[in-house]
Amino acid sequence: MIEQEAVNMISTLGFPIFVCLWFMIRTEKVIKNNTEALGDFKIVVERCGK
Repeated sequence: MIEQEAVNMISTLGFPIFVCLWFMIRTEKVIKNNTEALGDFKIVVERCGK
């Protein structure tokens, strides 16, 4: 299913635009995970300072 959608996007938008969109979606997940980790780290640092 996902492969067919990817093929349709490539044929409609073009390969460079498809890769850009795929990279943005993939990077968004990484940024979200990093933000959560930094939030947890902030809590730990605040507790150590007390």
